[in-house]
Amino acid sequence: MVHDSSKHNLDKDSGVADCESLNSVSSCSSSSGTDGSFNSYIEDIKTLVHQTNRENYIYWLRQHDIADIARVVYRYKEPQEEPQNESTVEDVFFYVIGDFDHFREKLQKYKDMVIKQENRQIIFSSILNVGSIHWVTLVIKYNHDNQDFTVYYCDSFGRSLPFFSNSKAQDVQKTLGVCLEERKQNKITVPLNNDRITSALNEILKTYTVSSPKVKQQNDGYNCGIFALVNLGRITRMFKKGRSIEEINDAYANYALTKEKLNKIRKDYSIKLQNDKIWQERASYGPEYFEDRNISPPSEDRNTSEDRNTSPSTFLIAVTLTIAISASCYLKLKVSAEAMIITALICIAAIIIIALLQDCIKSNSGVLSSPQLTPHNIQLTPQL
Repeated sequence: MVHDSSKHNLDKDSGVADCESLNSVSSCSSSSGTDGSFNSYIEDIKTLVHQTNRENYIYWLRQHDIADIARVVYRYKEPQEEPQNESTVEDVFFYVIGDFDHFREKLQKYKDMVIKQENRQIIFSSILNVGSIHWVTLVIKYNHDNQDFTVYYCDSFGRSLPFFSNSKAQDVQKTLGVCLEERKQNKITVPLNNDRITSALNEILKTYTVSSPKVKQQNDGYNCGIFALVNLGRITRMFKKGRSIEEINDAYANYALTKEKLNKIRKDYSIKLQNDKIWQERASYGPEYFEDRNISPPSEDRNTSEDRNTSPSTFLIAVTLTIAISASCYLKLKVSAEAMIITALICIAAIIIIALLQDCIKSNSGVLSSPQLTPHNIQLTPQL
């Protein structure tokens, strides 16, 4: 544990320590020159800026929100082939990842690069989407002295990464291999969950130490993206400062965000974004730009699934209308009863076939079940 006298310094080193004021967020970013006003971008468009300007503080952050905040506020972005410019924090490789293949690919790329460049301390900073419903933080640092990776995993609901024995790891890897092959053939991505995260770490990193503290920060269903970003900034900054796992655990356990602070962070993020030229250009394209590149929030996922599948009530209404239309044709056009019955049966059969096809498509392309977001025990265990 860290003595009280050093806690202030730990918060200062963490990047966005309190986020209680715009200055605390600005400490990680370039000057914006904003007056703090909220008199533009008030359309009902799915971005943090638009929704915050509409005083919607239960908006669930999308993938584009997280990537833009990381770039503008924390100056993190995905590494490019060309050298990073002066506005980007050096030696921080940032990713927003939502599927298993993408995670394995970026993890392997990071490992290959960090082992080759002995003179650089490169940090792998990522925000992962677990089960397509929840944002979490994963930060990795490579120790050249002992050739070991240090992994720090933060879930604002307090869930830890699981520990796999060798036999369990082999079983999980075998199951994932079959699943991946089937999904690749159907061109369907595999969503992340905690088992898959651990499986990829075992497969790619081989030897590493993981810390995933049991600290529940979140008490609602919409602020996981905010917590993930704040935790990312704090842990990445402390890794770069050479802080130990124990020091980071202590700072993490003693850091809390009230509802008022969370709303203030949303405002601070929004001010920074709406004064960014790149974000302004993207916003000028209209809502279609943001709608086409997102992982949808849980509620919208459920609504979309319900809309795409014929419910029993919808089915009955369709059948009733079909019979009514057929009867009307029979009375007005004086067609034979046999023709009317055949026409109605054909329509009903068509409705049943469409409903069955929709159910088949859903079962073949649906997202795998996500884990329950319940706290697990704190874990600081070497993975062999």
